[in-house]
Amino acid sequence: MTKVFVNYSTGDEENVAAMLEKHLSDRFDSEVFFRASKSIPYGDDFRQALLEAVRTSDALLAVIGARWLTISENGQRKIDREDYWTRREIVEAFAHRVRVIPVLVGSADRLTEKDLPPALAELANCQYARLSSRNLEGDLDLLAEKLMGLVPGLTEKGQPGGGPQVVNNATGNAQVGIQGIVHGNPRFDFGGKQ
Repeated sequence: MTKVFVNYSTGDEENVAAMLEKHLSDRFDSEVFFRASKSIPYGDDFRQALLEAVRTSDALLAVIGARWLTISENGQRKIDREDYWTRREIVEAFAHRVRVIPVLVGSADRLTEKDLPPALAELANCQYARLSSRNLEGDLDLLAEKLMGLVPGLTEKGQPGGGPQVVNNATGNAQVGIQGIVHGNPRFDFGGKQ
């Protein structure tokens, strides 16, 4: 199954990472998106699960907030440590030619090579997406649309290959099999002309 790995740093926008993964899972399919605290079963070896999930992903979304570069422990930036999982996941993605998409949150600055450890320098050259609280819905929709064009086989629920579409109506929610309902704009596909 197609996978998009959601990478984040604890202490820097982990709640945004959870919200982002939830929004995309609701729009596409929960099984498509990997986020460590949601996707790794209790008792599994998290190290093996993380690296395998990165290697088999089509894209990695690196959620980067204003504190991402400066989170430290014992006076050292965590991002400079080779054993820091946020870094290891991104390095693993580059090593396996997985598309890495920085997702800058709020006022986070674009990364520069001089600010990054050499193993992550390539991250500074990756085209990024931005999530702003002023335009959150629009930014999430744009990211979802771009992912559909970049990730093979990624389809929305209610689209060919996607899950069922839930439609709100006066009597409640109903799942329907009609194809082509996108962002509340009905386009009915009955196999003929529209």
